[in-house]
Amino acid sequence: MKTLKIVNSQKQAIASIGWEPPNQLTVEIFDSKSETDLNALLGQAKQRGIPYRQGGQQKGNLMVDEQITIGPDHEMFLEALSQAIGQLKFGGQRVFGLIQPN
Repeated sequence: MKTLKIVNSQKQAIASIGWEPPNQLTVEIFDSKSETDLNALLGQAKQRGIPYRQGGQQKGNLMVDEQITIGPDHEMFLEALSQAIGQLKFGGQRVFGLIQPN
């Protein structure tokens, strides 16, 4: 099981999302102001997946950027969710996702 802890800039926990294969999610939300935004993101992620960007250096100075869509059945789901969360605000505050293997 892996856990994604969502924290604000003061390192206060906003939520915790656990993931177990194949696609079992356990969600705990600690901040009521962020609940609507987080539930909307999770609903979208379950239905359509989350865009996940990855890439690296190919040949010489050529950089390749690849984007794939990851659903809750993929082992990289929490990484993709963390990447998406880092680009959004929840309850009017900037938040960050920290992945913790259990």
